[in-house]
Amino acid sequence: MTPPSKVRTPHVDSSLERSPFECPLLPSSTCDDPSLFFIAPGSTLPLVRAWRTLSLTAVTSQYWTSRWAAAAEPRPQENGGETETGFSFVDDLFRGLRTYTEGAPKPYEARDIVNNFSLIFACPPSQRRELWQETLAELRADGIRIPEGRWNTPEDFASYLGENGLHFPERFRSIRTALTLVENRDSLGGACPVRPLAVVVTPTADHNGAFGRTGFPYLETLVSSGRFHVIYLEAGTEREMREGLEAIVYDAGVPIHTLVAAGHGTPTSLSLGSLVADPNIDPEEERFLTPEDFLDGDFDGLSDLIAQDGQVLLFSCNNGTGEESGWNMANVWARALPGRRIYSSQVATNIRELEVREDLSLNVTWIDHHPYETRWVPDSPINPHDALLALAEDFSARSAGVSAAAGREAGRAQNASPSDREDTPR
Repeated sequence: MTPPSKVRTPHVDSSLERSPFECPLLPSSTCDDPSLFFIAPGSTLPLVRAWRTLSLTAVTSQYWTSRWAAAAEPRPQENGGETETGFSFVDDLFRGLRTYTEGAPKPYEARDIVNNFSLIFACPPSQRRELWQETLAELRADGIRIPEGRWNTPEDFASYLGENGLHFPERFRSIRTALTLVENRDSLGGACPVRPLAVVVTPTADHNGAFGRTGFPYLETLVSSGRFHVIYLEAGTEREMREGLEAIVYDAGVPIHTLVAAGHGTPTSLSLGSLVADPNIDPEEERFLTPEDFLDGDFDGLSDLIAQDGQVLLFSCNNGTGEESGWNMANVWARALPGRRIYSSQVATNIRELEVREDLSLNVTWIDHHPYETRWVPDSPINPHDALLALAEDFSARSAGVSAAAGREAGRAQNASPSDREDTPR
């Protein structure tokens, strides 16, 4: 394989300093709820007075307990006056929010920050410095070497992560996981990874935090399983994703066993750099993966990057809609990667549980569990691009057949005599 061209670094705002009136827990979609009309886009209260007179903690708890109640076990309950959602990382964030709204004492201990770095930015700035020094002491006690003069503040550490391609701390939870991802990427180019290679591609745009603060800790799960050499890649365009995968495989010297492609989606799109899921709304097609990208040959080399016994998790809404008979991203990926297993969801949802089995296959449980798993094996050898064209032609023919049948039925109904029509009073 020839060396890949230089991978472009996506431009993202890595600044993590938050407004004192910003609530990091409410996605911008809450603006659409008339009962929460006072929340401005970006989850910011527009007026100081509103901040002082409204219980944002109660609003946030109400939003998330309503959002997750159907999935949470046990059901949300009151515990000593504090609402529990059943999701520990959301409950942890509530504690930080109460510090702002109710003047509570320091909400976290150093161990909390070690286990979930982004929590430190939910603390008042006046408390961060002391808490961060306690956190560094915890890390040293765990045997982690702290670079001299590099991580003096949490902002310094966030900048360090950004320099290494991790611009969204809320996506990886623990500091140890973040450092593992940095180390895993730095180690490529030396010896081949001992464990099978897993690559997680995440979008540079995420309008509601589904892949970070409000979603399932997928990176933590894959790393802690101990079964993969996990590489993290942020991509805002199809080109950044394609070139990023090529660079990883070239440096590693081995193909990818498990690929996770994350992004908001529709049956025929996966969004990487757009704030919307539908490419019909955003004219920048490069920000999306679509069947046309595969049909146009943009991913003709994908089969060389994924191991023959590999698998792909489409961490996206609706990519499996219609299952085997649907024109959807899951079936397109299956044709592009014959013999590999493709995991997807038929509906809009998020991951509830993710398990890596001993044979390295994935057990994916969605919150609204309508999975579609497929593995396409051709009857005879065929070029993946030709298989995609055949899939498109087959779907077009079936769609034309359905339309023709509907047209004939409509014609018969129109030409039927009044006495023959079912809706004629008798």
